[in-house]
Formats: sequence, C-alpha cells, structure tokens
Amino acid sequence: MKKILNYLLSVFLLLFGGSLLVIGLLEGQGVFMLLGSGLAFLAGLVALLLQVGIIGRKAGFILGIVFATLALALAYQNFRNPPNEAASGIPATRTGNGI
Repeated sequence: MKKILNYLLSVFLLLFGGSLLVIGLLEGQGVFMLLGSGLAFLAGLVALLLQVGIIGRKAGFILGIVFATLALALAYQNFRNPPNEAASGIPATRTGNGI
C-alpha cells in the first residue's frame, strides 16, 4: 500500500498534464496554457522516473528547479498577457446591427 502512495503524485501529474495538453490542443488554447500543461506532464514523468530510480536525486533536484522556474515564468506571462481572441483561436463575434 505504501509503495502505491509513493507513485500517486507522479501518476496524477502525468494524467492531469496529459489530459490538459490534449484538451488544450483540441480546444485551441493559447501557447502558455499548452506549455504549462506540457510542463505538468514532464514534471510527472520526471517524478515517476525519480521514484523508479532511473534518474538520481541530484538530476531530479536540478530538473525540479528548472521546471519550477519555468512554471513561475509561464504563470507570470499568463498573468501579464491574458489570452485574446487571436491567440486563443476563437473567432470574434460580430456585434452591431446584424449585417
């Protein structure tokens, strides 16, 4: 039971990041959302590889710092530049007299 709990976070990040990536691609989301979901997927993959023992603690720590820095940069970019109609791929709706 304890062994299953060790893999829970990494599997959750893999499923969550992967599903957000697929949904974002299908829905035409912006590039920052896609990068963020891909980053969550990669973080889950690295966590799983770290749990299995394929990569060492030092490499996992370095990758964790890189991923955390990228996540903060993406969150800041997403905050500063909210998605607009052109970036999201959703066409603008016409307003006015109906012509």
